[in-house]
Amino acid sequence: MQAAQDLENKAVEYDNLHWQATAHAHLLEIYSLSNLPEQAKKEFEIAIDILNQSEKPDDDINNSKAIAYIKVASVYSGENNLGMVKKMLIKADEYISKIKDNERRRKIRYMNFSNLGVVNMELNLIDSAEYFIEKSLMLCNGESDEVSLNQFRNYILLGQIKNEKNSYKEALNYLKDAEYLAPKLAASLMEKQVLYEELAESYEAMDSLKLASFYSNKAKDTEIELEKNKNSSLHKIIKDDLLKE
Repeated sequence: MQAAQDLENKAVEYDNLHWQATAHAHLLEIYSLSNLPEQAKKEFEIAIDILNQSEKPDDDINNSKAIAYIKVASVYSGENNLGMVKKMLIKADEYISKIKDNERRRKIRYMNFSNLGVVNMELNLIDSAEYFIEKSLMLCNGESDEVSLNQFRNYILLGQIKNEKNSYKEALNYLKDAEYLAPKLAASLMEKQVLYEELAESYEAMDSLKLASFYSNKAKDTEIELEKNKNSSLHKIIKDDLLKE
């Protein structure tokens, strides 16, 4: 937080609106991660107000606005306000569409379409989720994007969607792609658990019972590991609180 405040002070000193907005966008993210949503939303409003006054080139302004909207969407996600998450991500895409630099636009849209796929899936809008994830896949550059958490999540989500639609063979193709990427990435235990559960579902539907059982057990093992980590975190919080007394 101190670094963001130092950046803001320097930006104010040099009358640089763009860096002032960047500092508030960083504070937005810090407050979000600290579970302080109202402060995060205030920082978002300040960042957008400053960007509206800035005279930086259009691409810089539109890129910064898009990122601010994506960051505040994660705040609403933490509150489980899915309607606002979707609204913020759609607003982000409005600014992304105004970015003239093709590669710059592609990179941020690749990520944002994936985000839109996730929120539509959570809203049980399966066809919309599939639409956005497929659009994200189309924007993959086939290089660094291919081995990325974004692509890993795209594959899992499409696997879920295909399972929902009883297209189990297609689901399996996407889920195996995700499984191949998992060891190369810092995928979370929760994401791995979902992956194994979906693989178990696909194999069970295709009467591959041995493989279904294998992945079902992997999902259960991952769930146990997840619970252990949660308990460890809780114990650390309790110890830290006791030390404060």
